[in-house]
Amino acid sequence: MKELRKMLTLLFMVYWFTYVLGKCLLDYFSGDQVEIVAIMLSALGWGVLPALGSYAGLSQVVMPKLRYLESEIVEEPTFFEKREERVSNENGAITFTNLEEICRARYVVTFADGEEGVIKMRTTLSLWSRGVGYCIKFKDVNQEAVMVFIPISTGNRKVEQDAKRLKLLVEGLASAS
Repeated sequence: MKELRKMLTLLFMVYWFTYVLGKCLLDYFSGDQVEIVAIMLSALGWGVLPALGSYAGLSQVVMPKLRYLESEIVEEPTFFEKREERVSNENGAITFTNLEEICRARYVVTFADGEEGVIKMRTTLSLWSRGVGYCIKFKDVNQEAVMVFIPISTGNRKVEQDAKRLKLLVEGLASAS
């Protein structure tokens, strides 16, 4: 959630600065007196409106997925767009410990429980990309790792690429012994 606040703050600052710069240039070139303090104060409102609109949209699409990734709930809610992959662990080469270690090195791990065999993680969030969330369910009993890929925002093209990358990583662990 910290990244979301950073994104909204950055978005507000971009709108605020753009409004101040645009209004100052417009007043200057039209021959009006440039009142920088008045422009900066009016820019507060014009900077807040788009940031609040973005927050409303993000809270409907992104926040429920981030809450799920940070929660202890194992089963995915049904409203998520998701993709599932399975990796066999017949030779027992994958252990929860080494899987968690590799995930922590490459992703932001939001929840891990060795007893349940669940690792939830995500890529970093930015203003331009909302990233991908992952839930890996690892069970020694059925000798497989089930990976669920959850795009944090809809229409995310990174899901396919990241899904292949993580699947190859886990398959590499499975064939390592």
